[in-house]
Amino acid sequence: MKIFQRVDDVKSDFCTFPRSFEKYRWYKPILVAVLTFIFYFILSILCDVLFGIFFPELFSSSLLYNPNSSQGLETVEGIYTSINIAIIIPSFFISSMVVRDRPFSSYLSSRGGWNWEIFVKSSVIALIAYGIITLVEFLIFGVEFDNKFTILTLLAMIIVTLFQSFAEELMCRGFLMQTLGSWFRIPVVAIILQALFFTVIHSYNIMGLVDVLFSGLCYGVIAWYCDGLEVSSALHSVHNIIVFLTAGLTATELSNNITFEGSLEGILISLAAIAAIFLIDRKYNWIGLKRDNSVSE
Repeated sequence: MKIFQRVDDVKSDFCTFPRSFEKYRWYKPILVAVLTFIFYFILSILCDVLFGIFFPELFSSSLLYNPNSSQGLETVEGIYTSINIAIIIPSFFISSMVVRDRPFSSYLSSRGGWNWEIFVKSSVIALIAYGIITLVEFLIFGVEFDNKFTILTLLAMIIVTLFQSFAEELMCRGFLMQTLGSWFRIPVVAIILQALFFTVIHSYNIMGLVDVLFSGLCYGVIAWYCDGLEVSSALHSVHNIIVFLTAGLTATELSNNITFEGSLEGILISLAAIAAIFLIDRKYNWIGLKRDNSVSE
């Protein structure tokens, strides 16, 4: 399988795609990473200042969380945490513009830029798959509702989670996987190493980290196979939105301590969503994931 082989035709592989640009130099991704950290630090401070000036009263307002819920404020705090992760996007964009070794769009896809059709269709399939499984789980095991949302926080949660998930895809499956792929030229090495990094940046217990590692590997393989971040971003975003919706509408809590059953459930649900996307596309070519090079058929 080509995923295990050294890549010579760098233009045909998402992981090694950066090497196809004339200005590519092995050290330039390091410059991008350093600048991203600096810009992120600046923007995060600016974000804290803006929240401190304009939003302190809103944090105690019924506009942002349901005062009848004992954990309503945790929803707002979760949104704030996601915003801090989403700041990676402008930080990375500015850094890539400063270094100017290749177009920003090349981090997103090696097919000529971001494809909204693939992202939207993948999101719809993933939402149906995740939604059906979650609904069946509720019907089997029961659920205690405890709405923590207001309309404002519900909209904010969905929007911010989309950006937060994309920020992690951009950092891990875009920048890091392509950087490692360009250095080693063996896709599987880049996929494994980025998944390990993706796991390390999450503060879960052992079972939670196993779940995250599996997701990181799956997202990496999907990004490599599809030559872009659209499908992995769709899966990642829908998964996180479903998790936050479940926690925000029920008595369940977001926790860093994941049980074995919870980890296994997360893995099986992810597999179901991935299978649904690829089976539907294979049968109907609805999304258009067929590759133009020898990796596909």
